[in-house]
Amino acid sequence: PGDIRDTEGLHEGLKRRVMSQTSGLSGEQLLQVFLAAPGMLGLAEADTSALSSALVEHIPRLSAPQLTRCLVACARAELVQKSFLLPVFHHVHKKRDELSSSDVVACIWAVHVMGYC
Repeated sequence: PGDIRDTEGLHEGLKRRVMSQTSGLSGEQLLQVFLAAPGMLGLAEADTSALSSALVEHIPRLSAPQLTRCLVACARAELVQKSFLLPVFHHVHKKRDELSSSDVVACIWAVHVMGYC
């Protein structure tokens, strides 16, 4: 089995399709795309930034575990965009009592990888 980048046109077609449909997705769906697409589709920084911009309006409604996944996704994608991270940090702080111990460890890892500690 080969990489999807080896299939002529498929990789670029998938990237275009994913990026064209972000406006109609729910917060949970956008989060799933934000977690998977940068690595699987090799998104450019601008595309990853566009995904985070689409997700930012949903941040207040995300649960503590979902916010943790946002931080982990940022760390994996090497996205250190303050306009996205500040609301995530704010809402993680507001929902800190809802974080599991594994969420806390994941947040610490993500913050460390992004260079914030």
